[in-house]
Amino acid sequence: MTAHERLITMVHRSRLGFSSSSTCTLCGLKEKTTVHLLRDCIHAERVWDGLVQQHLQPQFFNLNLHAWLDSNLRNTKRLHNQAHAALTTSTTHSTQQSPVQVRWKPPCEGWIALNTDGASKRECNKATAGSVIRDCRGRWILGFTAFLGYCSALVAELQAIILGLEQAWNRGYRRVVLQSDSLFY
Repeated sequence: MTAHERLITMVHRSRLGFSSSSTCTLCGLKEKTTVHLLRDCIHAERVWDGLVQQHLQPQFFNLNLHAWLDSNLRNTKRLHNQAHAALTTSTTHSTQQSPVQVRWKPPCEGWIALNTDGASKRECNKATAGSVIRDCRGRWILGFTAFLGYCSALVAELQAIILGLEQAWNRGYRRVVLQSDSLFY
């Protein structure tokens, strides 16, 4: 979906007549294209600055979308294989699993919690996303759902996060704790 530039960005919304502007609503500086959304927005850049080694950053931030995706997918597969090898050699497997209790944890005073979820049907890849925003006392602030079209579960999860962060940002919230049920491998 990303490689085919099918993520719903402000550029797409503008072309479809859903928005009068294609400018990024987060930074307000550039058109919100797929590569801007995922890498070049100053808010995304802050995340990448902490993840990408400094000597690799010039190449990382200057590749076009397709080369950037290709490079990251190759590195992700290599890292996944290394992690998988390390886990399978250092852990024992049990056929019995203990139940784990999961409960919502409120954010600290002055912060909001953004709970997101995305899902995709395996048979047809129809996907949806949703988010709930609550304050530090658990009080409902807002929630929404969105039909995403056709994409994988991973893309649906990521799109839910992006849409949820946009909703929080557009309402003036800057102190956001993101909570997702998804484990990315």
